[in-house]
Amino acid sequence: MWPTEERRQIFYFSEQPIIKQQLGIYTLKGELYQQMDGGIVAIERSSYIPNALNKPGWFTYEVTSPAAGANMLASKRVNALYAETGYLNYLINKDKYLADRIWLSLANLQTVNGYLIVSKGKPNAEALISAFNQHFPKVLIANNIARFKQLNIN
Repeated sequence: MWPTEERRQIFYFSEQPIIKQQLGIYTLKGELYQQMDGGIVAIERSSYIPNALNKPGWFTYEVTSPAAGANMLASKRVNALYAETGYLNYLINKDKYLADRIWLSLANLQTVNGYLIVSKGKPNAEALISAFNQHFPKVLIANNIARFKQLNIN
């Protein structure tokens, strides 16, 4: 998850990102977001809204999940969906209903870092995120060494 002010109130975030996430805009198949004059863009609740979505004639509608937004788009209840492309492409590929109706109209609108999160309501939340922060760099180094050994690189 990428941090926002609202999310930081609920979660502890790792110090270092664990993934890069590509964000894009999905529309009904055959429609190009860049050529649309306006409408409603579904966006996951508490997501950061980039300047590219602040266009005249467009309104945002908060959804509880990218899956909910995809279903709203497929059923024409919204005109576009702003979402992380890796997860949404996975959903589309496993759901024929979605695959037949929606597509990635504007890829790589933005790249954000994703972080490990722990709910502040979880017992030992601070200890969990602290342990992750302490050991994650060691795991990255060990993983890179193992990868190089697989490639026979010394």
